[in-house]
Amino acid sequence: MTRSRRTAAIRLAITLGGVAWSLTAWSLTACSSTPPATSAVATPTPPPAAPSPDAIDEPLALATFDAAWQQVHDGHFDPTFNGVDWIAVRAELRPTAAQARTNTALRAILSDMVSRLGQSHFEIIPADAYVDFEDVEVELEVEVELEVELEVEASVLERSEPEVVDRSSREEVASSTSESPADRSAPISDRPGWLGFDARICGQEVVVVRVSEDSPAALAGVLPGDVIVRIDGRPTDRLRPMIERASESAMLRFEANAMVGGSLARLEGESVELSLRSIDGTERTIDVVAATMPGEIVRFGNLPPMVVDVRTRALCANDLSAIGLAPCGGDVVGMVGFSVWLTAINPRFDAAMDEFRDSLGVIIDLRGNPGGIGGMAMGLGGHFFEEPVSLGTMKTRENSVSFRVNPRRSDSSSRATTPIDRPVAILVDEMSASTSEIFAGGMQEAGRARVFGRTTPGAALPAVMVRLPNGDVFVAAMADFVTPKGVRLEGRGVVPDEIIELTPEVLSSGADPDLRAAAKWILEQWGEPEGDEQTGEETDEETDEETTILSVPSS
Repeated sequence: MTRSRRTAAIRLAITLGGVAWSLTAWSLTACSSTPPATSAVATPTPPPAAPSPDAIDEPLALATFDAAWQQVHDGHFDPTFNGVDWIAVRAELRPTAAQARTNTALRAILSDMVSRLGQSHFEIIPADAYVDFEDVEVELEVEVELEVELEVEASVLERSEPEVVDRSSREEVASSTSESPADRSAPISDRPGWLGFDARICGQEVVVVRVSEDSPAALAGVLPGDVIVRIDGRPTDRLRPMIERASESAMLRFEANAMVGGSLARLEGESVELSLRSIDGTERTIDVVAATMPGEIVRFGNLPPMVVDVRTRALCANDLSAIGLAPCGGDVVGMVGFSVWLTAINPRFDAAMDEFRDSLGVIIDLRGNPGGIGGMAMGLGGHFFEEPVSLGTMKTRENSVSFRVNPRRSDSSSRATTPIDRPVAILVDEMSASTSEIFAGGMQEAGRARVFGRTTPGAALPAVMVRLPNGDVFVAAMADFVTPKGVRLEGRGVVPDEIIELTPEVLSSGADPDLRAAAKWILEQWGEPEGDEQTGEETDEETDEETTILSVPSS
């Protein structure tokens, strides 16, 4: 695989929900060739080199620049462009764009242009991110059932269904431990790989926060609470400037964590060498080989193919006891999480709601979910409301769309039923963006869910995707979004009702602190005692007052 193809595939692995973050610190640069030495002996003149696939001429560069600039000029929801003189920006940068001779250089100019707006959901997705996956033959139909009421002409929204082009499952990874690192480092396809763990910035360090059961990371010995000291021999200390800036805003935390995620992205079959520091201070170095990404590979609109994964789990008494809780009886707490908001998740989410309808409560895990189709927040929300309710309003320059939820009164088998009336908890973190924020913020403000975790990035602007003349795709915000009480989520994010700070010490216990807090709250709604795993004693922590964090608009 060529270097550019590998870079594109890694970029694809971290390009989700209409937000693509350019990880310049980890970008791969082309190597320049050394000119041949001169000689007195005449040598045949070599044929002219083929033009670089990254090359671009002036007319195409200007056409691409003009198309991106015009899209913002005509489609931005704010006619003042967030206080930016958009005409002056064009006059300043267009001459520079005319001099660009590579698409890479032009993308840097376009990124500079849209960065002047200071808003999320503006990004250039390179054409080479649209790699074709191998062995893609299966095509499945996905039924879209979104019960929505749009208070605007249909032309405002372009509705298209995703095409599920492949379904993959986790491959056996235990046998790969006998291979040498050199053998394991070669990718076996252009598919994004799966390491099976999540890392986040905690304080000033990069820390493993979750490890999936039976994943490559788990089999290699990666543990929650491990501090990542080096990645492929490169110290994570070099990310310190970005890490230090992450404390300034939720959006910067998102960018910093995206950079960490990009540094860990691997293609299927590639390995990563991790130097880890345990809670006791000892260090070890291990190799983790990326397996097949679990889930379905889905194509939607102008986005590159994305992997959609849905995880469901019924937390029984033994599961709750394992995280320090002591429920009475045999009831369960239902849990469902998914990787991105695309309609391929609908059948499994609906089935999970049928399964958990009579449970003690439902936990929806949106940690790491970067968003997707905004309208899906309405369809999924219908499972939890007895009466119609609005999750907020999307405002374009000329129109508005109410994200109105209608109750779901039939189950996944079309049998009559009623919406779920059990407690709902939502887990979010620094990487829960876009539609995840719209859903969590709307459910929170409506008083239908309690939110746990860490403040979301505030990247909540609906966007369109436009193909540019050079083949790249321009992601451009086309609307603002406010909650029913008028709160703008952009730049502010969703503030959890219970903020849970992560540390290596807390994580090394093995219990998921976000999950534990959410399950504890659900049990308390039923009067279930919360006990200590070691002592069996009940605790008397106060949880009787709920706070509606989103009731006051940000300044």
